[in-house]
Amino acid sequence: SVPTRSSGKPMRMHTCCFASDEYKQIRLTTLDAGPRTQVFTSLWYPNPEYDLPVLGIDLLQFNEKKHLCVVDFQPLHTSENDHTVDRRHVEPRQETLASIRSQYPSLQGSMTKRFYDETQFFSSQMLL
Repeated sequence: SVPTRSSGKPMRMHTCCFASDEYKQIRLTTLDAGPRTQVFTSLWYPNPEYDLPVLGIDLLQFNEKKHLCVVDFQPLHTSENDHTVDRRHVEPRQETLASIRSQYPSLQGSMTKRFYDETQFFSSQMLL
């Protein structure tokens, strides 16, 4: 846990990292800046031999009024054809997100191009 200051206002950030056979790093980070900003972010980086996508989870709250939640299996390659091994184990993950996305219209948002190129950094089944 690291106490920090931004604009003279206190905040606290805490990061934990783990690993498993399939994931070389599982990173969990929280940022507590009081009522103005609360953040939880988690990235799961796969070991290359599994050719899995990166799992990204972001939960953000701003000024106790605005909330943003993002869950996605972020592709490691620009094109699905660039993956080097059998992809049958990856498609079910995208199908899981697609199933959730289709049931909940509120999770069918899209990322603004102001910050990211959605097609480059996110899958087509991102929950937002």
